Amino acid sequence: MLRVLVLLAQLADAPMPDTKPTPLDVAVGETVQREAGQAIGYRCDDPTIVKFELVTVADRNVALVTGLKEGATQCRVGTDPHRPSTLYDVRVTKPRKR
Repeated sequence: MLRVLVLLAQLADAPMPDTKPTPLDVAVGETVQREAGQAIGYRCDDPTIVKFELVTVADRNVALVTGLKEGATQCRVGTDPHRPSTLYDVRVTKPRKR
């Protein structure tokens, strides 16, 4: 029994497997949406570059990303360690000409 507890303690401290960030490009003033599945919560390294929202649409979670100013940041959708998450490399570009 003690061996099992030691193994569980070691696994709890194991680092998360590296995941390759998903690129996400958005222009200043533009909003894009991405499927978020069962993810709960989000976090962005620099919230001055993007407005990030997690909303429910037709019984599914959707991430809405709006470019605020040019730059780059990383955002993770899904902050619960026991649920799936997605890491985005967000790049905000100049506003598109209309």
